[in-house]
Amino acid sequence: MNDNCRRPGGLEFTKELLNMAELSPCRILDMGSGSGASLRFLKSLGFDAVGVDKKESSHSFCGDIRALDFVSESFDAVLSECSFFISGDFEAALKEASRVLRSGGKLLLADVFFETTEKLEQIFENNGLKILGLCDKSPIWREYLIRSIWENDEDYSEYFSDKFEGYFLIFAERV
Repeated sequence: MNDNCRRPGGLEFTKELLNMAELSPCRILDMGSGSGASLRFLKSLGFDAVGVDKKESSHSFCGDIRALDFVSESFDAVLSECSFFISGDFEAALKEASRVLRSGGKLLLADVFFETTEKLEQIFENNGLKILGLCDKSPIWREYLIRSIWENDEDYSEYFSDKFEGYFLIFAERV
C-alpha cells in the first residue's frame, strides 16, 4: 500500500494498532502526525481525528508532543507512530499522552525502544498506563532502516546501539 508514510509498516501498522485496541470511531489525537497519512485514514473511518506535529500544516496543529496544548482528559485515544523516540524525551511524550487521555482511554504506539519490555511496563505504569498488547515488528523495522540508509545516505548509527530492544506496536490503556 502506497500511503506516503515515512515509517515502517505504514498504514498497515496503523490498522493493526486499531485492531489490537478494538478501537471504533472516537476523538483521537495523532501525536507527531507528519505527512497526515494516518489522520486522513482515521477520518475516512469516521474518527474525530486531530493532529499535532512540530510543523504546522493543513492537517495538523503546530506543537511539541512533550508539552501539548490540549486540556487534560480531552481524548478517547492517542496514536503515535515513530514520534516519541525522535522527540528526544520519550517519557515526557508518554506523560503527555497519558495526561490528555480520559480514564480508560487507549494509547496506540508504534516506535523504536531501547528498554526491555519489563522496563517499558514499569515506565508506562509510572505514567498511569497499562500495556495490554505488545507486538514485536523489529524485522520489518530493520528492512525499513536498511532501505532508508541506502536511499538517503544518512547517519543512522544511533539505531545500532547495543541497547536497542526493538520496534514494537504497543496498545495501552489509561488507568
